[in-house]
Amino acid sequence: MTKLSITAETLWRTVAIVPVYGKEQLTYQMVQQTFREPVDVIVVDNRGDYQPILHEIVLRPGSNLGWLGGTNYGWTYALARDWDRFVLINNDVKLSQGFYAGLVDAVEETNAGIIGPYYNGNFPFQRPPGDTCPFASEYRPEKRYQRVGCCDGTAMLVTRKVVSRVGILDPTFTPRYGYGGAVNYCIRAKRHGFSIYLTEAAYCEHLAHETATEVVGENYDTLAKEELLAAIAQRGSLRNYLSDATALELPLLDT
Repeated sequence: MTKLSITAETLWRTVAIVPVYGKEQLTYQMVQQTFREPVDVIVVDNRGDYQPILHEIVLRPGSNLGWLGGTNYGWTYALARDWDRFVLINNDVKLSQGFYAGLVDAVEETNAGIIGPYYNGNFPFQRPPGDTCPFASEYRPEKRYQRVGCCDGTAMLVTRKVVSRVGILDPTFTPRYGYGGAVNYCIRAKRHGFSIYLTEAAYCEHLAHETATEVVGENYDTLAKEELLAAIAQRGSLRNYLSDATALELPLLDT
């Protein structure tokens, strides 16, 4: 297992932004695991009844903005302060030891604008080598990096330099469910010349759609994908949207 040399001083300018709607126990777990490291946490409380357990910052927008809108709400707040690295993250995740140090290490080693961790989710290229998906508590981080075309929005680090050129998530892309919003952001960042990397030094175990299924229902996946396809159709063909690729999987890795 690789030992990272990231200092507390380096991590201090990092903040995690997590939009939530109920499911407090999931959020509490994620917040506690985040505070194993000297980073800050902004909880965007879409339901308005979240009670902090440590020193997380709680923002209450007054209505349910969903994942995309809630993320942007917290991100706008963070941009007006001194943080330089923004980790957009779900509340239904368990984090490997040194998760944030692993992300920040990858920024320093690759000079990437966006860093994604490995995880157990839907993108096959973002799973650990050998497609083995351990529990987060059992993950063994390594200082290895892979350049990719995008990463999943379950967790992703974005630098202030990227935001200064690209802005925040497009609120018109998939405003209701947010599905594909992070991939769309990665594509925008690439068009501005920024690179995206995955790092094996960070891993999250995603419990997948815990909040969305409760709020929207069991047909969340179907509705969210329909909204995504409509958003892509409004912006041109799937081929054009995914950088002249001929199939959905092909643009995910840079060539």
